Amino acid sequence: MENVICKANIWSKLNKVLVVVPLILSIIFAAAWFIPVREKKDDYSYFYVIDKYNIFGYQLKHEYYDLDDEFDESHINYGKGKYYLGAYPVAIVCIGLVWLLIVNNSAKKCSLQLDERGVKGQRKTVFSSAQLNLPIEKVDNIGVTDSLFNKLTGGKTVSVRSASGVVKFPWVHNADEFVEKTLAQIEEFKKHQKLDQPATVLQNDAGNQSIVGKIADLKNLLDQGVLTQEEFDKKKEELLNKM
Repeated sequence: MENVICKANIWSKLNKVLVVVPLILSIIFAAAWFIPVREKKDDYSYFYVIDKYNIFGYQLKHEYYDLDDEFDESHINYGKGKYYLGAYPVAIVCIGLVWLLIVNNSAKKCSLQLDERGVKGQRKTVFSSAQLNLPIEKVDNIGVTDSLFNKLTGGKTVSVRSASGVVKFPWVHNADEFVEKTLAQIEEFKKHQKLDQPATVLQNDAGNQSIVGKIADLKNLLDQGVLTQEEFDKKKEELLNKM
């Protein structure tokens, strides 16, 4: 099992909003439902009617008056109107709450970690999902962005770039720390790679010198008449192909 160097702390602050917002909206809707904000008066030949509506356009009262302004209690009705505006704010609030639930659930399903071998993670957003399993040598770059979406939902976005594209992880609350440690791991890998490179070059140079020496020996044999020109050319080509 690889040693985990850093694990991204991924969560959305909307989980708090999901608790507070419905409570506040419930209080507002309850108050707005029972408080009349508009009154409509209809005059007829022998009486007139006053209808009272709440903010959602629902008829709360239907009051009947005679011409002598005497109120007739037998004609009063409560809650027997029609919706004509109420459905719209309710629908908007419901859509908003559903979006909050989706975002919060997506954040819970995201993961990102850096270990000795590379970067691994699972990204799930509202509209897409992706799996990430990159060896450290395959990570071209990694960075942090802080957009308006991040400010609303919490954390920052970590972007991991490789030859296959860019994978973005939102809601990372320790984004700067994660990116810093990943870049340090990439630099460490490059440093080791540079240290190993001279030994490989020396080995190749030694091999090439050995082949050159063998060709020189063959040339001596050719000059001495031990090898024919055809035999020399054939051996020489075989040795050159090994370089």
